[in-house]
Amino acid sequence: MEQNSQEITKNEELEQTIAKMHKVVKSMVKPSRYEHSVSTAEMAEKMCSEYGENPRLGYLAGLVHDICKDFDSKKMLALAKQDGNPISDIEMDKKSLLHGRAAAILLETEYGITDEKVLEAVRNHVFGAPGMSNLGKILYAADKSEPTRPHITKERIESLFEKKLDEFVLSVLEEAIEYEHSMGHTLAPITEKFLLSLIKGVNIK
Repeated sequence: MEQNSQEITKNEELEQTIAKMHKVVKSMVKPSRYEHSVSTAEMAEKMCSEYGENPRLGYLAGLVHDICKDFDSKKMLALAKQDGNPISDIEMDKKSLLHGRAAAILLETEYGITDEKVLEAVRNHVFGAPGMSNLGKILYAADKSEPTRPHITKERIESLFEKKLDEFVLSVLEEAIEYEHSMGHTLAPITEKFLLSLIKGVNIK
């Protein structure tokens, strides 16, 4: 089936945005984080292809998700406050955890990225959230399972792709929770709710 002119224009605009954001992200984060961002983008694109989402939107979300990670705490907090949601105690104690919320604001206000699925995915990729879109789930999992992560092996990735989406994300989340517990970190309440929602979804399906 041929694409109509509107679809072609939209795809061209998306590719232009991706090209622009490659330059922006590279200029705003340290080299190792840029490498992680590109790897997350590629992982998210692959997951989107597997699970029925727009692969290039997945790529964009992965590319930009950490754009604010190297900001100072004051700037990160100021941006995050603009979404109108309260700052949790966990976020206030460690303001770097606000980088997803800050990024969603920056991407919309400074770079004209208005796709709500992309913004939601970026906003929630740090803690996860119940009710996230599939793109949000994909970014959350891609961020933690992309192959530049030291503990991620080719076999691990292959085993994840054998699962349905919610099972994939649940497996990644459970591994992340195990790590946080081993470090003595407190699990955010919203992450607990995200976990329960995935368990419920997996059991229903």
